[in-house]
Amino acid sequence: MGRKLATIRKVENIRPIDGADKIEQCNIDGWNVVIQKGLYQEGDLAIYIEIDSLLNRFNPAFESMKDRGYKVKTIKLRGVLSQGMLFPLSIIANDINIDCLCVGEDLTDFLKIVKFEEEEDANEHLLITVENKEQSLFKRLLGKILKEEKEVYGKGGFPSFVKKTEAERLQNDKSVLNIVPRWIITEKLDGTSYTYVYSNKKTLFGKEKEYICSRNLRISPNSKDSLYVKITEQNKLKEYAKHVINTIQNEYSSKIYSIAVQGEILGKKIQGNKYNINTNRNELFLYGITLYDKNNNIIDVLSPFAIKYKIGSIIEVVPIIDVLSLNTMEEALKKSNIQSNLNKDTIAEGIVIYGKKPSSDIYSKYKVINPEFLLKHKI
Repeated sequence: MGRKLATIRKVENIRPIDGADKIEQCNIDGWNVVIQKGLYQEGDLAIYIEIDSLLNRFNPAFESMKDRGYKVKTIKLRGVLSQGMLFPLSIIANDINIDCLCVGEDLTDFLKIVKFEEEEDANEHLLITVENKEQSLFKRLLGKILKEEKEVYGKGGFPSFVKKTEAERLQNDKSVLNIVPRWIITEKLDGTSYTYVYSNKKTLFGKEKEYICSRNLRISPNSKDSLYVKITEQNKLKEYAKHVINTIQNEYSSKIYSIAVQGEILGKKIQGNKYNINTNRNELFLYGITLYDKNNNIIDVLSPFAIKYKIGSIIEVVPIIDVLSLNTMEEALKKSNIQSNLNKDTIAEGIVIYGKKPSSDIYSKYKVINPEFLLKHKI
């Protein structure tokens, strides 16, 4: 399921903007949004569209965004931060019974809104399909085995049992701050997402399974020029995955059959080299390891803190900033406004926070993007 870019939300905490006659500001969950003055009352339901959205240019309701290329970005109006846009329910009243709408309802597809962020997966042509070249005709004829193999894959060949690297924005679930007592705070790095999956469940021919992936796609291990394959070989991920399993297996009653290692790749030619990396060597920074049982159920998720202190620094983890409590969205935003630990002359993209809810033994993670980073890079 894709990101919910347009949803029904409740308008809260409307307040004035100094020196402004036509605009005011409000809160949409954890987001601060500048709105037309007098258009909404506190408690009203409205359509909230998140930053990173590309609006449908053929919808007359979005005509005012033509000069901005129909892209919803972080901006400042009269010195006030505004993230996202708010539209009244009247823009869909002719097509939907608005009296039946409730908070959280997703209108992304209905409004034909998509994410405008450029796709990281430039290696789409390197995608492996389920029946790859190494699989023999004999194996392809075994219906049961073929069915099991297909069930492993999702769209783009990415393993379906592995959660992709995208973290939820804290602004969309700020109530979690009231129930998680302590958070591990890490720096969010702006590179390209990487996932490596190792499974010691043997194939029909006794081979262990490996999956090399970008954010959304599986990459062929035979594509030696691929950034993702090079990173895999450079960091000896297969040996690393086995080391992780051997190191921590005794901590769990369930046997670990598969492991997903996820991180961010930084380099001189990645994302404009915001960290001013001078070497030609690309580097991997880990931010999560997920352990699975025989049926691909999650046994545990290791945070960067756990990776560093349980597994060791064989592969670098993302910078760990602090371990503390966060009580308000304002505190989280303030914590995100930092210089990068990798280069003090570079503003950080933000933070990712890890915490355990009372109802779970597994870490949940949320990202808080630094507003100043978004403004600087016009995102």
